[in-house]
Amino acid sequence: MLLAYSYASKDKNWDQVKTLTADVINNGGYTLLAKSEVLNGLNFISNPGWIWGSDITINDGVSLTSFFSQMDYFTYGYASVGNNKSIDESL
Repeated sequence: MLLAYSYASKDKNWDQVKTLTADVINNGGYTLLAKSEVLNGLNFISNPGWIWGSDITINDGVSLTSFFSQMDYFTYGYASVGNNKSIDESL
């Protein structure tokens, strides 16, 4: 899946992207999300369409210094108050 994502991000090898993603969809044990699942939100770890994820709880020590504070708008932290992170396009 990561190889397909890499090819797609470089806007090349679209036939290979299609082949690799079809293999994950057909043989990976994951399901495509139904419209109702997408509209209900994408924040449930029990969603059968997730390939990977993590169930984060308060006991995990999520704080202002965490990745989620920096990147996740829905977690209390820097991102939720507009301090968004970005990267230079040449990287």
